[in-house]
Amino acid sequence: MKTDLGTAWAVKLIISFLPEKWQKIKDLDKILDNTIWLFLDKGVRLFTGMYVGAWTARYLQTAQYGLLSYAVAITTIAGSLVTLGMESIVLREILRNPTRQNEYLGSAFVFRMVAGLVVMLLLFGGISLFDPQDKTTLLLVGIISLSFLIQPFDLIDCFFQSQLASRYTIVARTVALILVSLIKIAFILTKKPLSWFAFSLFLEYGMAYLAYWFAYKLQKHQMTNWKFKWETALYLLGQSWTLMFSTIFVILNMQFDKIMLKTMSSDSEVGLYTAASKLSELWYFVPVFLGGSLVPKLVASFQTDKTLYFKQLQKIYKLMSYISVALGLLVSLTSDFIIDFVFGEEYSLSSPILAVHIWSAVFIFHVSIRSRALIIEGLQHFVGLFSMSVLLSNLLFNYWLIPDYGGLGYASLLSWALSALFVPLLNPKTRISSLMFMKSFWL
Repeated sequence: MKTDLGTAWAVKLIISFLPEKWQKIKDLDKILDNTIWLFLDKGVRLFTGMYVGAWTARYLQTAQYGLLSYAVAITTIAGSLVTLGMESIVLREILRNPTRQNEYLGSAFVFRMVAGLVVMLLLFGGISLFDPQDKTTLLLVGIISLSFLIQPFDLIDCFFQSQLASRYTIVARTVALILVSLIKIAFILTKKPLSWFAFSLFLEYGMAYLAYWFAYKLQKHQMTNWKFKWETALYLLGQSWTLMFSTIFVILNMQFDKIMLKTMSSDSEVGLYTAASKLSELWYFVPVFLGGSLVPKLVASFQTDKTLYFKQLQKIYKLMSYISVALGLLVSLTSDFIIDFVFGEEYSLSSPILAVHIWSAVFIFHVSIRSRALIIEGLQHFVGLFSMSVLLSNLLFNYWLIPDYGGLGYASLLSWALSALFVPLLNPKTRISSLMFMKSFWL
């Protein structure tokens, strides 16, 4: 593979330090190139999230920041319906049948565009009906939900992932992120009201997807070549509907804490929890980018040599366990310094929340990789069931713990632990997942 955009030297350097048997891995240069670009992307997002995001939080202060976070939580939950759970299935099908990629992309695009319009109208109407007095939330949600109409353009990323060429969409996202970050800084310096920051979220989506389209076109591809076929669209929906519910359950689990905190506590408590959770959630990219880079290789192994497939999967689980435990120790021991440095004294009560919340990563890292593995194995319906178990347990733990502990994050930690360790043991087909997770901590 020809690695462009300045990463070829880095790939060669990394390969030179690897054991000889690793150097013989097929498409190793592609995997490393893809991984380097994903690291660069998350590095930029980590920096801008800590700097611009923290500056925004300081400017808005805990109450307004909590209100914006509440609006984001609502639209994020509703937005999970727009995806229809199709990304992973579209990627899998493109890898299996590359000649039909335009058919898969076009069919998914049309379905998701219709879903975006329907969900946006239902969300706006639902808030107007059930809480007509809350004009601020209605305005914020209305602005952010406009992104539903352009969300289907992220299917372009499925094509680039199938080619192990994530660098193109990463460059697109990074350019959009930097431009929007500069706009947010301008909003802060000119003391713009809360609604302008909601608009900046929509703007980030819009600029990123416009850049996706431009990158796709530069690679001599045209969206006008995408084809919609009813039978293909229905097939994709039939394969992905359980993943759609899984996505909804996962996002509900990650966002419902904020909704319950607002209902059972205050906007300020939501702001404190959001500040801490943003810092811990920044690291969730690790299993996402690693999984994205290795999916083509795992798919090939599963189809040809299942023994090799499970050996590779166990190594990935072990790596995730080591990284997440090291991260948990580092962040929990320095949470006071991190919160004070990033958000300032006003958010000091976020420190104990961060010290607890970061440990959810130990289980989330595993669950993220497990979900990709279940899709590869054709067991995607379990992804939805496991995600539902996380949501239900999180709701119960939150209802039980919020009155005494507020947003400390114990509910999230306990619910993810149940999903990673105990729930898969209930079915023989998934029992190996829990066993591999426990084995991943062995030296």
